[in-house]
Amino acid sequence: MSHKDALKLLIPVDLGATHELDIATEGALMDRAGDRAEILLTEQFPDGAYELLESWERNYGTAPFFDDSLQMRKARVKQKMSELGRLDRNYFIQLGAALGYDVVIEELHPFMVGWSGAGDEVGDDGSDWCWRVYYSEGGANVFRAGEGAAGEYLSYSFADTMRQIFEDLKPADTFVELIEA
Repeated sequence: MSHKDALKLLIPVDLGATHELDIATEGALMDRAGDRAEILLTEQFPDGAYELLESWERNYGTAPFFDDSLQMRKARVKQKMSELGRLDRNYFIQLGAALGYDVVIEELHPFMVGWSGAGDEVGDDGSDWCWRVYYSEGGANVFRAGEGAAGEYLSYSFADTMRQIFEDLKPADTFVELIEA
């Protein structure tokens, strides 16, 4: 039953053409509001967001790249939502695994007498705060009907997403160098 019909039932007396037009207009507005409310139910989570995806990205501080697909943007927001945050290497390894990457993190250190040995890399004093992150893609991310939009790539990589998340969450005094293995 449309809202127009429901409004007619509230006033059983026929009040003329003008009243009929008012009821039709009010009913159409209420129908449109109901449709928008149904859309809002899917937009309340980033999985189903399309119109509100920019708001989700703004709220979680995830700026999309110019060529990001809809799926990548949604995945970045969902990943950011699920972050509790830690500063240890295992956390970042698990973070990469959640995006489908095998990650190895190497902490660089300056060469120190009594600590380092022959053949070790000679780093400067600033290398104490450097991570070298090697990553390799674990599986393919493919386009799925209903999750993507027209004109997007059929397969894509989360490397830029992972790079941005690592930069956002890394310790402030740490330089992260990401290397695809």
